[in-house]
Amino acid sequence: MAAEATASSIAYNDADRRGEAFRFKWLNEEMTLTLHVGPERSWTQLAAFLAGTRERLVSSIYEFHAAHIAGAVSGKLDEGIDLKLVAARQTRNPASGKIAEGDFDRRKTFADWERRHPDNFENIYVPIGRRGLVANSYHIKVSVRDEQDVWLSSGNWKRASQPLIDDADLDDPRATSRAGNREWHVSLSNRKLADLFRNHILEDLRVCRDELGGLLEAVEDPVMVDVPAVLEEAVVLEAVAERVFEPLDIGPRRVRVKPLLTPDRQGKVFTEAVLALIESAEEQLLFQNQYISFAGVTSGNLKVLVDAITRKSRVLEDCRLILRSGGDGFLDDMRALKRNGLDVERCVKRLANTHTKGIVVDGHRVLIGSHNWSSDGVTLNRDASLIFDDREVAAYFLEVFEADWMRANAVKFEALQPEAAPRLAKGDAPPPGFVRMSLAEYLER
Repeated sequence: MAAEATASSIAYNDADRRGEAFRFKWLNEEMTLTLHVGPERSWTQLAAFLAGTRERLVSSIYEFHAAHIAGAVSGKLDEGIDLKLVAARQTRNPASGKIAEGDFDRRKTFADWERRHPDNFENIYVPIGRRGLVANSYHIKVSVRDEQDVWLSSGNWKRASQPLIDDADLDDPRATSRAGNREWHVSLSNRKLADLFRNHILEDLRVCRDELGGLLEAVEDPVMVDVPAVLEEAVVLEAVAERVFEPLDIGPRRVRVKPLLTPDRQGKVFTEAVLALIESAEEQLLFQNQYISFAGVTSGNLKVLVDAITRKSRVLEDCRLILRSGGDGFLDDMRALKRNGLDVERCVKRLANTHTKGIVVDGHRVLIGSHNWSSDGVTLNRDASLIFDDREVAAYFLEVFEADWMRANAVKFEALQPEAAPRLAKGDAPPPGFVRMSLAEYLER
């Protein structure tokens, strides 16, 4: 199976991002929050956030594919808003030129937006690798609206993360849980956080445009993989949720929060903050993510963080992890975690549609964001997260975690099938029993 194409160094301009305009520190500020989760309330809340834009939207995104989101953005551009869009190469059209049903033609649409709105639309794709802004993925999902508001998420602007759900089905957990990925989102209103994320995103745009040669269209073909059909079917066969989680509005009141962004200081700021969060657990440590890509990892930020969870799992009565079923080297990763000292069969369950990247500690503190737990994901990729030191915020996501834990599947080593791992595509068509897709599409589905 393909691994991340790790770059040991990147062209990220740490030295230019100092001072209050770029500084990551704990804030204790008055703000309003709307906590929400997907699939049930992903699009209804993002749609409201986009619709509320009055003058300016600064967005950073890994995958922007969904036609219904493009339609909402296009409508706001027609109203005269200014849009700066910094995107990963995974937002580009597929090399085949075939646009999936429900997606939009990015090449044509962005060109049309530039033609119709030459003064208020700008788009750049982020270069990766040793000469790029990030090592492997511009994986962030953050938008800043006007001067005050932030939307931050684990979910992309694609159908799996922002599904269109019929109004008649919005309160039916059987329908909503089948519609797409489990995601954790927050939208908030606070000037300091808005300024911080806007400053970084606009600096990403400037550096990519003026110094690193980011282009509207790149020429690289995506890595293609053949995925066993049984893994795709696992998403459909996953146990349905028993309830729909409504959004929770909080404030205005003071909230203590720490913003985090990699690759600031090669992930050191993120790693130190998350390590402190894990180490603070006295009774309960809950973790939910797509994966912990730990096979072969012997050092670095990821090893530091996994070691911390392993230590806590030995002393806490309640240490639980939800990871996505199957996946890239899932069996190898589970074996590596077990060798590291984690009691996998006691602590870990699998949920096929989880795309969350969250941690809840003692029902008091919670991390939400876009950071995958891979060597690049906690070091040299672009991702954003928030740590809230707030019982009301933590309690909301704790309740979601508990609901997912109840429907997730136990990990039994004898039942894990290594032959179910995806493989690099060969030939003109996938073999029988497999479906073909890009590696990025598989990892982010």
